[in-house]
Amino acid sequence: MLHLAWHDVGTYDKETKTGGPNGSIRFPQEYSHAANAGFEIAIDLLRLSLLLSPAASEAAPIKCSLVNTCHASFLL
Repeated sequence: MLHLAWHDVGTYDKETKTGGPNGSIRFPQEYSHAANAGFEIAIDLLRLSLLLSPAASEAAPIKCSLVNTCHASFLL
């Protein structure tokens, strides 16, 4: 999960102020990139935890929040 979080954060571009910890790693365009090989399993686990959560939602902010929670919890 830490590796997944790092790859999501690592897309930040200082010049354009785009990318970064935005949860975009959950999209096929991102996780199918060669540098992100193997993350589909971690993303499936995150999706499963959303389904098992009492507050589960398919809303994008919730999904981004879940990836960002991984960022925070593994970096503490």
